[in-house]
Formats: sequence, structure tokens, C-alpha cells
Amino acid sequence: PQQEGDFFISARGRSMLDVADPSHSIPDGAMVMCRPKSGSFIEWGEIYCVATREGYVIKKLMPSDDDAYIRCVSTNEAEFPPYEIPKAEIVGIGRVIAVVSVMRL
Repeated sequence: PQQEGDFFISARGRSMLDVADPSHSIPDGAMVMCRPKSGSFIEWGEIYCVATREGYVIKKLMPSDDDAYIRCVSTNEAEFPPYEIPKAEIVGIGRVIAVVSVMRL
């Protein structure tokens, strides 16, 4: 059930496809339910939607060697290598709590 403040976004691309375990994938076109994060604590290794001034990404977040950045990791690392986002560029963040796949008939 949706809580007050939860929001949905549409996933785009193939970066979050888990080839080894498709049941843990976020496919292109899926609706992703997110819960806005309050405070500065990030649960490393979990999947978040990160909004920046340039748009948003859905990635597993990991710490960076530089405290001014966060490391964004795709499930499909073979095609989409990890990269870092400056924390100063983040305008919002939400924890992914559900994924609804949309099947077109």
C-alpha cells in the first residue's frame, strides 16, 4: 500500500536489468515506487532514485572514496559501468520500495 509522500516514476533503459536473476530487474518501462528519504543516512547497497538538476537515475548506491560524491552502480554492470555523482548536484532522493512491470499486449 502506498504511504503519504510515496511517488512513482517510470524506469528507462537497460542499466538495471539483472541478467543472472531477471526477477530482481527493473525493466525499461516499469513503474518504480519510491519513498522520499529524509535525513542524510543512505543505506549503502540499496536501490534509490536520485534526482539531479539534469534528471534522475535509478541505481544501487555505494560510498565513494571521496566524501563529496556517491557511487552509482547499475545491476547490468557489464554494459553500464559505475560512476559517481557529486552530492552537491543531488536535489532529491527516494528509496525504491516496489517495481511494477508493465506488459504491453
